[in-house]
Amino acid sequence: GLALDDALDHLARKIGTEDYAILAQILNVQRRIGGNLAQVLDQIAAIAGGIPVTPQGAPTGAWRPGRWPG
Repeated sequence: GLALDDALDHLARKIGTEDYAILAQILNVQRRIGGNLAQVLDQIAAIAGGIPVTPQGAPTGAWRPGRWPG
């Protein structure tokens, strides 16, 4: 099999979307440096969903649970 980095890169090319290419890069970098993957993915989901977040990953005051921006 392929190394995880290579597999994610191949899959990103196969899927062909910019979103997945960015996700693959984020996963590769996060895997190398370590840290809290769940927090990283929560921050990405919040940003992709349009929820403003602080640098620490917490929603800002503009967002309240149950009230999605939009």
